[in-house]
Amino acid sequence: MEGIRSSLCPECGAMNRAAVTRCWLCSGNLEASSARSEEVILAEIVPEQIRRSAASFALSTLLLLVTILCVAFGLADFAPGLSGLLLLIVLPAFLITVIRTRRHEARGEQVSTGRKVESFVISAALIVATFFGLAALAFLAFFVYCLVALSRGGF
Repeated sequence: MEGIRSSLCPECGAMNRAAVTRCWLCSGNLEASSARSEEVILAEIVPEQIRRSAASFALSTLLLLVTILCVAFGLADFAPGLSGLLLLIVLPAFLITVIRTRRHEARGEQVSTGRKVESFVISAALIVATFFGLAALAFLAFFVYCLVALSRGGF
C-alpha cells in the first residue's frame, strides 16, 4: 500500500486508513491511539518444539483422519464387512505414522509429506503381512488338528 497512509487499531490490530476516526473492524476509537506514543514490543522467537505441544497436530493429519473415516463409512454402506477390515488395517498404520512423525519432530528433524506417506504405506504393508501370517498359522493349526484327529480314528 505505497502512497496510502494507514494506522493500526489499538483494540484489534486491524489496518485502517489514516483519515478515519473509527476502526472498520471493531469500531474502536482511532483518535485516542494517535495521541499516545507508539511502543515497539520485541518478541523473542520461540523454538518450534516449545510452540507445538504434545496435543497439537497438523491440519493435514486431521484431514487425513477425517478422509479415512469418511471412506470407511462410505464403504460400510456399500460393503459392511470391508469397512471393518479397512479400519483394522488403516487406523493402526495411521497411528504408527503419527507416532513416528512425532518422534522425528521431537529430535528436531523435518518430516516431509513423502516421508509420512512412506511410513504409512510401510506400516500398512506390515499390518497386512501380519494378518496374512496369522491367517496362515491359523490354517496350519487347523490342518494339524484335523490330521491328528483323523489319525486317532475320527473327531
